[in-house]
Amino acid sequence: MRREPVPEEANRELLRRMGSALRHGPTYTLDWHFDERTAIATIAPRPGGDTALAWDGDRTVCVALAGTCSYAGGNGGREGRATPSALVRTWRREGECMAPGLRGEFVVGILDAGKTEITLIVGPFGLRRLYYAVTPHIVLFAPEVKAILACREVEREVDDVAIADLVSLSYVLGERTLFRAISRVPAGTMLRISPAGVDQKTYVQPGYGGRVDAAGEEEAVGEGEAVVEVIRLLRQAAARQVAGAARVGVSLSGGLDSRLVLALAREEASDVGAYTFGTYRNEERKIAQTVAEAAGADDYSWLPLRADRLPEELTAAVWMTDGMIEATSGRTLNSIREQAGRRDMLLVGLYGESILGGDKFTDEEIRTDLSLDEELAGIERGLGLQHNLPLWQHIFDAGVIRAFEDRVRGDIAKEYARSRGVSPFFSDRKDHFFLMHRARRYLGEACLESYFASDGFLFFDYDLVSYLLSLPPAVRAKHRLYAQVMARACPVLAGIPWQRTGAPVYARAPRTRRWRRVVSGRFRDLTRKASLGGIDLPDPSRATDFDRWYRVSHLFRRFVRDALLDRGAVCRPWYRPGGAERLLRWQDAGKNYSFLISRLLALELYWRELGRRGLDGEVDPGTARSERGMMKGGTTRV
Repeated sequence: MRREPVPEEANRELLRRMGSALRHGPTYTLDWHFDERTAIATIAPRPGGDTALAWDGDRTVCVALAGTCSYAGGNGGREGRATPSALVRTWRREGECMAPGLRGEFVVGILDAGKTEITLIVGPFGLRRLYYAVTPHIVLFAPEVKAILACREVEREVDDVAIADLVSLSYVLGERTLFRAISRVPAGTMLRISPAGVDQKTYVQPGYGGRVDAAGEEEAVGEGEAVVEVIRLLRQAAARQVAGAARVGVSLSGGLDSRLVLALAREEASDVGAYTFGTYRNEERKIAQTVAEAAGADDYSWLPLRADRLPEELTAAVWMTDGMIEATSGRTLNSIREQAGRRDMLLVGLYGESILGGDKFTDEEIRTDLSLDEELAGIERGLGLQHNLPLWQHIFDAGVIRAFEDRVRGDIAKEYARSRGVSPFFSDRKDHFFLMHRARRYLGEACLESYFASDGFLFFDYDLVSYLLSLPPAVRAKHRLYAQVMARACPVLAGIPWQRTGAPVYARAPRTRRWRRVVSGRFRDLTRKASLGGIDLPDPSRATDFDRWYRVSHLFRRFVRDALLDRGAVCRPWYRPGGAERLLRWQDAGKNYSFLISRLLALELYWRELGRRGLDGEVDPGTARSERGMMKGGTTRV
């Protein structure tokens, strides 16, 4: 049946609403018409910056690029910076075959009027978000869910499985979002929109790249050779991400990842500064300042985090990230905004220790003969699912619990199936799974940086990750490879004690320090429980301590309680009757459920903002809703 095209004036009005839903308005908005369907796209949420647009000479191909991208294919193996103009020429020459040659973190949107198709290409790790929705009359895609919700044709049914994902994992698995009608374009995926419909395919996935000899046998890789190659790939990743940025800022902590990023950035940029977030009692401050001075950073900033600023910062951060952020991660918003005003690019050392260090390996995980059930059990242990299930049964509605038991585990198995082909070793498969999925819990904070400046994640480099997953697990195990890379690439910084062990990178942690950390942590827990939450000793190993802020800051505690115990909040369909009250009562009695309170607070703030801005459909989520019978077939009308 032929659909009536949407009038162009209606398109313009919808584009205006989508733009106003984005906090900063769309950088570029593209609209075009097919015979039966209209497609509307906003590519990036921030004006200017690292987003650009180009047409070809006869205006039949248009390319919009958000993020940083380089291209090595079809150029004699020589890698070069990919601009929209260059991508237009490459697309006309190679078509979809150009996608596997793209490197970086980006979203590329291509309008090919000759084929009446739109092709969307998302980077190999999906750090640049892109969502889409299909309605009877229109296909929409945008970098934020809120822009798509500006279209009144999009249904507002809540996905119970996504809610279960969010409260249990702090992120949503796979292509799901909080709304059934809206999907996320997965990492390493091409989405093609045409009059025939919408289809997608995976074009690349970081995976096993072990070398084989002429006889087909796998070649052994020595530790020395691996160290040299990893350093080369790290420098290549830094050059890709820093290229063109004169002033670079590095988020510096007391760990290994950020100091390695700082050292590599110093090789690529002329002006490199460092900054550290945290509370005044946090021991990272002293270590980070020592590292910055030893690395020769051009400046160093200490950015204290204050509980009295949290209500304002959290509300804004949750809205920017479509609720995909823990409340504890939103505390850096003003500090990031301040740094972005001084720097062209902000670099983050995220997940490097996990993929380089291999400290989570066990002898069992290095085996190649584990069954699928054994491997999935190992993944679930890493996610901590079984540990929290008894708590959820007291807090959440039966529909959410069923969604977890019936669907979340199925989604985990489905997502893990994509990781099974990357390596013969379970340890590598698990690393790949967590790199592609669990790392999303940290990306909400990373998304905040992309609003104010170009951002880079050095360890999320396709070539680097593929090489690391091609190494025998024993090479990476117990920080063996990481220690050698640090000692050779930046020996001065490797000699500075790191927060985790209190010893230089290449030295064993003092036994007394390890025991002191364990004993002090247990003493803090016992003190809090014995005093029913009245005494909460500071933990100097944490940059932020949500649990402590809740107990010592009356302003923040009142903010949390007012948000979660509001008449409308307690009637959310994901709670069982009295669930929110029960959770806060246990927290007040000395239990530490701050991880769950943080996630529920972010979810509630997001729902409030949807209602305040008129994007929630027919029902105002800020009003009381005692009708718990709105759940039908596992969905909820918001």
